[in-house]
Amino acid sequence: MKTVLLIGSSGFLGSHLKKRLKKTYKLICVNRKNQFDISNFKKVKILLNKRIDFVINLSGQVSTKKNMLKTIIRGNENIINVIKNKKIKPVVYFISTTLVYGFSNTLLNEKSKLTPSLSYSKIKKISELHYLKSNLNFKILRLANVYSSKKNGIVKYLINCFLSKKKLNVTNIKAYRNYIHVDDFTNIVKKMLKKKLNHNIYNLGYENFSIQELIKIIETKFKNKLNYKNKNYKLSAISSHKISNPRLLSEIKYSPLVKMKKFLIKEIQNET
Repeated sequence: MKTVLLIGSSGFLGSHLKKRLKKTYKLICVNRKNQFDISNFKKVKILLNKRIDFVINLSGQVSTKKNMLKTIIRGNENIINVIKNKKIKPVVYFISTTLVYGFSNTLLNEKSKLTPSLSYSKIKKISELHYLKSNLNFKILRLANVYSSKKNGIVKYLINCFLSKKKLNVTNIKAYRNYIHVDDFTNIVKKMLKKKLNHNIYNLGYENFSIQELIKIIETKFKNKLNYKNKNYKLSAISSHKISNPRLLSEIKYSPLVKMKKFLIKEIQNET
């Protein structure tokens, strides 16, 4: 049985990935809850001294704090520097974000120019560059917006506003985002671990929707209007973020388990 080192195993993505992989792989799980500090070189060196086949680095997936952002960079530098000196080198999966592309009204793919505008995505871009210069066996997975029935975010917010009849308070309803369900994310990663991949960078996303389109799905199905007309709304298409994933589709040939339209309808039906 091969061994996977899962860094950031206690977070939303890490906990789901842990459940998905535990029957197939021997897992070594580290996170802030068990006081593992990825920015501590000695701890990283001791950890990677074991026989490890894959490293999945999920650290800092949601934090925007300056100290955590610095930890992401230092932590990835530590991983790279330790693995460089190992005889048997694991494959490293670095979970990045599609936000490294910035915002655009055009469809973005893995070859698109990186123009991150947020501090979080800028840090991810810097970490990606470290891997690209490392000559290690690595995969950069640029992850889109992950949703589920339990994860906070725009999808859950829309559902809660509809059910509670609260006023929806968001801007740019015409701006697009790319979405992928957490079950599809974990399934894709599991498939990737078993395949010989041809590239180093992959977009992990599935469907592009504007908030306006998500609202329409709900209103059309349930014949009720969401209360969203207020002074905070700007009906513009700026800040769009449409993602394509040609490499994922051609190499993994993955058929997603969860589609947004069915998910929205099912979640609301379950609560009514």
